[in-house]
Amino acid sequence: MCIIAVKAKGIATPSEENLKNMFYNNPDGAGIAYTKGGKLIIKKGLMSLGEFLKECNKINAEDAAVYHCRITTHGGTCKELTHPFILDANIKQQRKTRHEIEKGVAVAHNGIFSGLKVKDNNSHTTTFIANFLAPLQR
Repeated sequence: MCIIAVKAKGIATPSEENLKNMFYNNPDGAGIAYTKGGKLIIKKGLMSLGEFLKECNKINAEDAAVYHCRITTHGGTCKELTHPFILDANIKQQRKTRHEIEKGVAVAHNGIFSGLKVKDNNSHTTTFIANFLAPLQR
């Protein structure tokens, strides 16, 4: 299963050793979502440890953050299916690897949603977000 770590505002970022351990144990891509200056920033599709650590180094103690390292289950191994995803009914928006927005929600998932029909090389997570979570935000 994937690895998700959450860092609350005011808490130190995970150590480089912990971040490396997350990535090496789940090497199919990584992503982070964090708050900075009143914005939600999502950067995913980090397919190497170097890319992942570079982005993680932009997060400081004042930022809340979610870190996700993926093991591929459905949809294949690609940048666009790494987490976190933006909460949006449009799967094309979810698959974008960069977001910087004033208001929004980031979604990371660990495990598999069973019973979902997935189209066009997407994942169960993108399908679940589009069909079940996004309608709730209205």
